Amino acid sequence: MQSSPSPVVSVLIPAYNAQPYIGDTLESVLDQSFRSFEIIVVDDGSTDGTRAIAENYRGRGVVILSQSNAGPAAARNRALSHARGKFIALLDSDDIWERDFLQTMVQFLDRHPDVSIAFCDSRFFGETRFAGKTFQEVYPPCPPITLAKVAGCVSHVCLDAILRREVFDRVGAFDEALRAAEDFDLWLRALHAGCRIEPVPRVLVRYRRHAASVSAQGTLADLAALQVLGKWRGRAALDAEEHDAVERTWRQTRFKLDVKHAVDHIHNGEFSLARAALQRACAYRPKWRYRAARLALAIAPEILRRTLRRIG
Repeated sequence: MQSSPSPVVSVLIPAYNAQPYIGDTLESVLDQSFRSFEIIVVDDGSTDGTRAIAENYRGRGVVILSQSNAGPAAARNRALSHARGKFIALLDSDDIWERDFLQTMVQFLDRHPDVSIAFCDSRFFGETRFAGKTFQEVYPPCPPITLAKVAGCVSHVCLDAILRREVFDRVGAFDEALRAAEDFDLWLRALHAGCRIEPVPRVLVRYRRHAASVSAQGTLADLAALQVLGKWRGRAALDAEEHDAVERTWRQTRFKLDVKHAVDHIHNGEFSLARAALQRACAYRPKWRYRAARLALAIAPEILRRTLRRIG
């Protein structure tokens, strides 16, 4: 890695309890064929050996910062405040870059000066039913990527992205009120500001899933998505297509959370709370099976609980 005062790329890595993975992640960056970069790791209040492992890389030019636990958005912003590159590369502390990631992505942005954000394809591995599949296979980008298509979950943008520094100058940093979905929030703000986002159809990242990863924590991600979508609901600046996409996804997410809460309440024997959650779910998507479940809760709640335990 060059010690240039003006690296082309700043690599931002937020890390929280990433002891089993952070070493492999850092090695994959240090092994890049493209050499003009800096690495900034922010230890977000880890309680394991993450900081100690990261410190082993300080002698190889890695910048290590620490803060009390404040979430990935705050950690990314802390790294961003120290970044000197004209491109900003986002990397989670448990993912692994292929050796030509930076070379490919920087060349893509150099060849396409009208593109503000580029993201590559990645391959799932670890504790996931998608192991072996690619991100763009499971979550297709469906270009052209627009605010309506991202808000409506038609186009999916992967976090394995590289951005021009001026994107943050135009739309601001990550929203630190979010504990997840901070990238979803950034994509919507960037698209609304007229930034162009493009997929690169090459698998350049190994995307790790495990029980502790934020992406695997469905309820947390759904709650954060509701926060993001709540910013856009009813905004006069949206056109009709964008408004409909935001509202539809908000209702679908609210429905999914209420159904999950109902199932949890049933398992816990909290039948009145389960009925209330199902009633809310029916308001968002009045399907017969949820009305039937409400009826079953009223008539034979213990039978319904035993049934759910058998199938769950």
